[in-house]
Amino acid sequence: MDIKEAKEDFIKSLRVALNCALIYFKEHPLVKNSIEDLSQKIKVLSNFSDTIEISITPSNIFLGKEPFARSKLNQELAELFHFRKLKKIIFDAKRLTSDELISFIYILAKPPKEIFKEGGVEKLIKINEITNILVEELDYSYFLEGDGEKYKDIWEAILADTTSNKDMLKTSEFISIFDKVLERFTSNLFIQNDTVREKITNFLKYIKEVDRAKSLYFSKKIFHIVISDKDILQHEFFYKLKELFEGLKTLELVDILYEEIVTNNNFDQKSFVIFFDLFDVNTHKEVASLLKTKLKDLPSANLFIKKFKNLFFDNNTISGIYQPLLLSLSKGISPNGQISLDHNVLLKNYHFILLYLLDNLKSQKKIDFIFEQLIEQTKFFIEKKEFKVLENLLVKLEQRKNFFETSKFEEFKKRLGFELEEMAIKGSLSFDNIFLLDKIRESKYDFLFYLNLIFGEIKINPSILYLFFKLHKNNKQLFYTQLNKYKNNIKFLLVIIDNLSYIDLPESFEAIKYVFFLSNNFIKHKALDALEKLSIYDKDFFYSLLKSSDIYLKKTAFRILAKEQDTKKEAVKILLSIFNPFGIRNKVLLENLKLIEEMPLSDIREDLIIFSKKIFFNRTIAKRIKKIIKS
Repeated sequence: MDIKEAKEDFIKSLRVALNCALIYFKEHPLVKNSIEDLSQKIKVLSNFSDTIEISITPSNIFLGKEPFARSKLNQELAELFHFRKLKKIIFDAKRLTSDELISFIYILAKPPKEIFKEGGVEKLIKINEITNILVEELDYSYFLEGDGEKYKDIWEAILADTTSNKDMLKTSEFISIFDKVLERFTSNLFIQNDTVREKITNFLKYIKEVDRAKSLYFSKKIFHIVISDKDILQHEFFYKLKELFEGLKTLELVDILYEEIVTNNNFDQKSFVIFFDLFDVNTHKEVASLLKTKLKDLPSANLFIKKFKNLFFDNNTISGIYQPLLLSLSKGISPNGQISLDHNVLLKNYHFILLYLLDNLKSQKKIDFIFEQLIEQTKFFIEKKEFKVLENLLVKLEQRKNFFETSKFEEFKKRLGFELEEMAIKGSLSFDNIFLLDKIRESKYDFLFYLNLIFGEIKINPSILYLFFKLHKNNKQLFYTQLNKYKNNIKFLLVIIDNLSYIDLPESFEAIKYVFFLSNNFIKHKALDALEKLSIYDKDFFYSLLKSSDIYLKKTAFRILAKEQDTKKEAVKILLSIFNPFGIRNKVLLENLKLIEEMPLSDIREDLIIFSKKIFFNRTIAKRIKKIIKS
């Protein structure tokens, strides 16, 4: 047999062994046979060379310096190696054992995400003590050349690896190419892929500790991606984008806004509305105030002012906060001194005129006419999805309700509620508009409609769940009955938990708690994480979790209870009041002490001193408590 034939047999045998490992467990006869065959092929190749070196490109493999003929089999094998971040594999053909070979094959059989999560192929080889196989891994920048879902999976896994392992070398390497990685993402992907969004958020938080300036640079990049999609504001899950900008200081927001307005020619009113909706009103008040200071000494201030005025002249939704800043910067109502006569803008401003007239009219007939005009205005704002303007108008109408006949005003609120409910069901009214959702006092649909929407059509968002519990709370038991049918559907339960976590209502708390008892530990962890976000409290439920053998449940429950001094003291008492004859439960007590030690001790130090005296006979525990007290 010549070397060319030996190489081809080796590659075929390697492919068979990998296929078997991807399908079967290690002890399966087919796996054993494939490993034996591969070992034999390596032995044959060892007659020609002491080492076997495989080099990998995205579409082909080389044995030594010779490329293999392009074929589907060789391309698939190359891709398998490539998506596991491998550039080269070297076998010591003389010393390689069957045990090392099978361990290596099963490392490669893991999904890429799992491999990266565990540190990469090279690290796994060391962990498995494989000494006769070496690998060379690709650097991160290599993956910028590819596109498609597989590459996004790799970036996602690398993000997770970078933030979880906190390897400074890897972090520096990934930071150097992260802006290029971001160019592959869209605002829609940030919304739809919870994992990507979570990993990017964690990555930004992590590098903020290392290099805050770089973190701000990436936040600017992400913000630019978000505002580049002018229609993203209409997405029913737009609120999820807010997670990407958590932790930014007000001065950093000023920097981001200023840079976009000055340098981005496509930054317009829609862009600003996106910026406005990403942060709360108090934040915008601070931004407006700091902008005024920032503009004093900047050479580009005049350009900013010109563009800034264009943004605000036609936008009464947000001008209430930023208008004082605009007036302080320059005089006039528009950059060219002309009044805009845009039809939609005039309609938008029309309600201010109507309210002014209403405050100055005495004729009930004229007041009724103005009221009809204002009702038309609400319809216009709903049609145009001008929810902030609508909210402002409804507040002003409520303040003037004594101007109108009670029956007419109540009928108006009822019809408005029906229209808003319809928009919420269609996904046009997101949970960010909680003020408007609260204006829906009764439903035009019965509870069965909502149950079918959630469990039949699987149309789930915070707005729909909120309206069900608000409008049909007496039928929540039927909600639980339907939920029970999905107890084995982990994906469905995660969606329910995630959406309920945004709704700070007792009904939401109880629903999440129901899911907690419905499924496995993974769901329990996610449910408890969601409960932690709510202000609703069930201390007895959380107390019960302190006795759990699941350390994550115990730790999270204690963290929740530790927010209040009384419940924190009671929690400590439960954690330490464990019947422990002859020290048989020392391990549990030591675990509990570790949880206590992680919390501020000032308000429970006396409790620990008292407890340490009670268990003087158990030296291990007493010694540990004294150490904690002194720390």
